Amino acid sequence: SSDAYLISRKRWIRRSVQLGGAVIFLWFIAILLNAFSSDIRAPYSYYPLRLGTSVLIYWMGYQAFFQYVLLQDRLSLRKQLQSRKPGPGALELSDTAEEDRSREAFDELDRYLREHQSYLDPLLSQESLAQELGMGTRTLSRLVNRYAGAHFADYINTYRVEYAKLLLRDPAFEPYPVTAIGLESGFNSRSTFYTAFKRMTGETPAHFRK
Repeated sequence: SSDAYLISRKRWIRRSVQLGGAVIFLWFIAILLNAFSSDIRAPYSYYPLRLGTSVLIYWMGYQAFFQYVLLQDRLSLRKQLQSRKPGPGALELSDTAEEDRSREAFDELDRYLREHQSYLDPLLSQESLAQELGMGTRTLSRLVNRYAGAHFADYINTYRVEYAKLLLRDPAFEPYPVTAIGLESGFNSRSTFYTAFKRMTGETPAHFRK
C-alpha cells in the first residue's frame, strides 16, 4: 500500500542520513587528530574515515541495485496481471453477481427485522442484530448504509416511527400518553422519540395524533 511504501522510503532516508552523519563525524575526528594529536596523524587518522566511507558507498550501491531489481520485478508482475484481467463482460457479470448477493443479504436482514419486530427492543444494536443474523457488524453496517441509505440508528428509528404512527392513529390507543407509545415503539426516552419523529415526519407525535 501507499502507507507501507512511505514507511519504507522514510526508513531508507533515515538510514542514509545516519550513515552520512557517521562519516561526517569520522571526518571531524580525523581533522582533530591531525590538528591536536602527536601520536595519531595522517595517514592513520584517516583509516576510520575511509572505512566508514567505504561502508556508505557499498550500502548505497546495494540499495540502488536492490531497488532496480525490485522495480523490474514489479513491472514484470504488472504486465502479467494486465494480461490476465477479465474482459468487460466478465467483470460486469462478476459485479452484478456480487450486487445480487449483497441485495439478497440486505433483504433477508430487513425481512428478519420486520418479522421479529426487533426494532421494538430499545437495547437493539448493530452488534446484537449482527450476532442474531450470523454476520459481521461491518457487513451489516455496510448493507444498511448502501441499501437503506441511512445509518443503522436512523434505519431502526424509521421502523419505530412507523410503528408509533400506527398506534397514534389507532383509536384503541388514544387513552395512552404519547410518551408511553414512543417507549413501546422501541425508543428509550421521550426526547429521542420526539426528535426522531419530528425529523422524519415534520411534526411532533402529539400534533400527528390530532
